[in-house]
Amino acid sequence: MFHRALLLACMLLGLGQSAWSATMFTTFGPGDSYQNAGPGISIGGPVAGFQLQLAVGFIAGFTGTLNSIRVGVYNSAAISTVDSFILSLTSDSSGSPGATLESFTGLIFPNFPGGILTVNSSATPALTPGSTYWIVLAATNPAVTAGGWSLNNQGLNGLFASRNLASSPTWTTAPSGTLPAVEVNAAAVPEPVALSLTLVGLAALVILRPRRARAA
Repeated sequence: MFHRALLLACMLLGLGQSAWSATMFTTFGPGDSYQNAGPGISIGGPVAGFQLQLAVGFIAGFTGTLNSIRVGVYNSAAISTVDSFILSLTSDSSGSPGATLESFTGLIFPNFPGGILTVNSSATPALTPGSTYWIVLAATNPAVTAGGWSLNNQGLNGLFASRNLASSPTWTTAPSGTLPAVEVNAAAVPEPVALSLTLVGLAALVILRPRRARAA
């Protein structure tokens, strides 16, 4: 009876480590609060020579797969009526955004002062703890589109990058720049030890069952 209870405990411990969703990174304040203003994306419209892209870097805190991304954004309808943006999750390349892991296109930003936009992952790319990733915002047509990424209201600084494609493809990074409002949610992946406990419990039950049958 004791052995059976112990095995059941091992199985439950392993099963209890099944995938669960958690916030991996956020700059939102209490109640999803943030500022109603922030740096421009693309600028576009009558402002010549600006095709700006913005990016926020973060370090994955646990093993998981991307679930959703939330950003506080706005469309500058007073400058341009074109409202179509792109949000991407990328890997890191020498301290700057690298290869795209998943991209969300044709996004519509609410008019100023804006609101929170949520995108749900379908590709669910894997996130490795300790690795740096980037959330990148850009305009579908940077020559004519104008929008913005609202800043956080918590005074949070961190890894921030921008580039003006009209003049250079190179990212300019700021290791302690003021961060926009962003949140990354991920589904945690069970650790190998938890899965091992479950398999050990199942195997032991299979072995013990014939013994009980013969004893009977």
